[in-house]
Amino acid sequence: MKITIEREYGQSLQKIEIDCAAKQVIVGGVKKNVDADWLASRVLQIVSSWDSSYFSDYAIGGEWFRVTVFDNNSQYRFEGRGEYPENFPEFLDLLDEVTE
Repeated sequence: MKITIEREYGQSLQKIEIDCAAKQVIVGGVKKNVDADWLASRVLQIVSSWDSSYFSDYAIGGEWFRVTVFDNNSQYRFEGRGEYPENFPEFLDLLDEVTE
């Protein structure tokens, strides 16, 4: 399984790649000492309740996100701008934990 998380906020673009087969987590091109299976499991727990799309017709700028899950021959994508899932703050806390 591979998971790619992309997030734009302000002038920053963040990319996190989780590769369970290779047992690695890469943040902004830098390998992190994070358990890939643990992180993938936490991400899947959070996004399992999400709809595939969250977009506000009134969003100008704002935070944009995309989570893409590649599992066997399937691909799942969750994305949005200006509108977010209820547990999005929990997701951001997890990203902060990984990127610190």
